[in-house]
Amino acid sequence: MTMSMDRIRESVTSVWAKALLGLIIVSFVLTGVSSYMFSGADTAPAKVNGQTISRGEFEKAYEQQRQRMEQQLGDLFGQLAADSSYLAGFRKQVLDQLINQALLDQWVATLGLRISDEAVRDAIRQIPAFQVNGQFSNEVYLSTLRRQNLSVAEFRELVRSSQALETLVGGISGSAWVSSDEVALMQQLQAQTRDLKSVIIDAAPYAAKAEISDEAISNYYNSNPQQFQAPAKVAAEYVVLRLQDLMAQVAEPDDAAVAAWYEQHKGEYSQPEERRVAHILLTGDDADAKAKVLADELAKGGDFAAVAARDSHDPGSASRGGELPWLTSTSFDADFAAGAFAIAEVGKVSEPVKSKSGVHLIKLLEVRGGVTKTLAEVRGELVSALKRQQAQELYFDQQQKLVNASFETPDSLTDAAAVAGLQVKTAAAFAADAAPQELAHPAVLDKLFDEEFAVAAQASDLIEPSDELSLIVRPIEFLPPAVQPLEAVKAEVVGLLRNQQAEAAATALAEQLLAALKSGDDAKWQELLSANSLSAAEAKGVARSGGDVDPALRQAAFELARPQAGKLSAKVVSLGGGKTAVVAVTAVTDVAPAVTDGSLQGQLAASVGRQALETAITMLREQADISYPAPL
Repeated sequence: MTMSMDRIRESVTSVWAKALLGLIIVSFVLTGVSSYMFSGADTAPAKVNGQTISRGEFEKAYEQQRQRMEQQLGDLFGQLAADSSYLAGFRKQVLDQLINQALLDQWVATLGLRISDEAVRDAIRQIPAFQVNGQFSNEVYLSTLRRQNLSVAEFRELVRSSQALETLVGGISGSAWVSSDEVALMQQLQAQTRDLKSVIIDAAPYAAKAEISDEAISNYYNSNPQQFQAPAKVAAEYVVLRLQDLMAQVAEPDDAAVAAWYEQHKGEYSQPEERRVAHILLTGDDADAKAKVLADELAKGGDFAAVAARDSHDPGSASRGGELPWLTSTSFDADFAAGAFAIAEVGKVSEPVKSKSGVHLIKLLEVRGGVTKTLAEVRGELVSALKRQQAQELYFDQQQKLVNASFETPDSLTDAAAVAGLQVKTAAAFAADAAPQELAHPAVLDKLFDEEFAVAAQASDLIEPSDELSLIVRPIEFLPPAVQPLEAVKAEVVGLLRNQQAEAAATALAEQLLAALKSGDDAKWQELLSANSLSAAEAKGVARSGGDVDPALRQAAFELARPQAGKLSAKVVSLGGGKTAVVAVTAVTDVAPAVTDGSLQGQLAASVGRQALETAITMLREQADISYPAPL
């Protein structure tokens, strides 16, 4: 690395340093790596200081983020995505992430930060996707790059860029420091307790007394049309193809077919033999001679673990008596594995074994596996596998029939269903958040609620929510979003206005109580409480969390300033659910920490580091030339 961390920290104090809000490091391995190869400036959704973010790059990043959200939220994400405004915001968020990534990469280039070839090589060897049984596999590495259409040189540069960016970010966030005095102050604030005085006012009694005129109803309705807009709805016909349904139709295979399948796939029902061994590694010109000496010592009763700890040249295992993880015949160096698997009995030590690493003495500690299940043991599993195979063949055949027939007659699904032996189902007009269960899949709803597609009323392409489920849908009727007539929502408007009036009345009373409390007019305070059937509550030693005090009330109390001598610190706060409160802090008790909490110091430093990054990227965006040539 050609740049020191001191230089990075110096840059943080310069004009560039006000730059890094929300950090996104794009993964270069197996997810999105090819997006950096896309072109397409003519349709580019953004340019950052002259650097194009291509349409292909954006769409790939969008699809990956969408898939992550679907995994996290399930069908809920499909309902959210049916809202065009939500989807537009989601797409913009993805584009913002790509813009942030471009700005960070450009900053790295400006600083001249570069990662050494050795560090890049080490980083690649640590990527799990390139490992087999915990060991880096050059064969897997090269085949993966071939599938991604990347050369070794291209991939190394991508990893180098990723590592450089991570180093930059680590330098900035890692420079955050919090003193022990700050930690002690935070501990004191966390341990602080407060004595409270409060009154809670429920707006519900005022709602029953509210008088709502027709003019107020009409004015509110006309001023807030968006509140009364019915969502888009679509009526549709559809055909559903399920692999599970076909499984029930497939005949059970005969014994001969089951036996033949078993012989072809016997390896799948075998557990390979694994061995746990310990070894002593010897290297250097005298390795053979030294191995013979140690072999004699062990043959005379020497303790293998003690000898390994004393003489083994393998630093990773010597301290553990030479013990290694479980291994198969293919998971280690071939010569080493051959020697380990040649030992006939647990507890025995091999003759010296030569490998690329040196000369080994190997002790067999434990053996497991090496067992093949019988046909009788796995017959049920085999029958299910054969039935699934037949069902999948039928499934793919029916998929093709559905696609061909719906393409030929796109204005009806009758023919498509008939050729596949399925039924055409219909769904009356529904909103995206109330879709029938069979249609409640994000991909299906995205298609049905695409207005251009819905209005055309043609059959869709084959939609596959999963590997075992396919649908073709055709909209029958599309009802765009529309404001509902006043009569349909009048009761809702009246309820809203009643709540508004009630909450306004409760707030007005709370302000009167607050004024009496602050002025010290106890007579007025008591008069207001009595006239409105209210009572004040007092709580001593309220902590920042826990206890039975309303959370919103507690939060408001700890936001108030410390009361001055002879005066209260008080405010009006909304508790939600139609409730308003007056809360006053009558006393504050501080507790000095006995010792500094080291873990808290780390948490505070991490928080300060995140804030530095957030501040930095905000300024990077402000100083950048960002344009949007094509709409999302």
